[in-house]
Amino acid sequence: IVRAPEPARPLSRKLPGAAGRAAAAGGDAAALRLQDADEGARPNTVMALPPKPSIGWEAFAELEARRQARFRPFMQVKASYVKHGGGKAECIGTLLTGWGVPNRASSVPHALPPEGVRRAGTQTYRSPAPVGLREREKWRDEEHFVGVQIHGRDRLIPRAWVTPMSAP
Repeated sequence: IVRAPEPARPLSRKLPGAAGRAAAAGGDAAALRLQDADEGARPNTVMALPPKPSIGWEAFAELEARRQARFRPFMQVKASYVKHGGGKAECIGTLLTGWGVPNRASSVPHALPPEGVRRAGTQTYRSPAPVGLREREKWRDEEHFVGVQIHGRDRLIPRAWVTPMSAP
């Protein structure tokens, strides 16, 4: 004896309320029409996500160039510096500081405290550094100066004078 398989779940969606009870009893034709119309409106398929907007080749090339120009820890860089005699020299060195500078070009919405809130550890006024400590203050200014080891000596060089070496 071969038995005809029956579905494990009902194939149609039940309507809520009195219309669903009447349709289940088989008495109301309007409720059945509503049920059929509802099935046609909502198929049992997964909704597809909208396609991602693609960027153009020019924008991608610019993005890749900026990515390659980022400083990484202890990378080889081409640096220009002022020699003791006053002349400008260019050589290859190792980057010591300046790779962890925050991106100030864009602001992340939830990374900042709310307006009017001041952090407890910040000072509103900063006195100028004494003459002997100005060089030390430059070491803290990683947005404008980077530390580069050139010929075994650590030098503080303006960031604009340092470019990353191209990858071999």
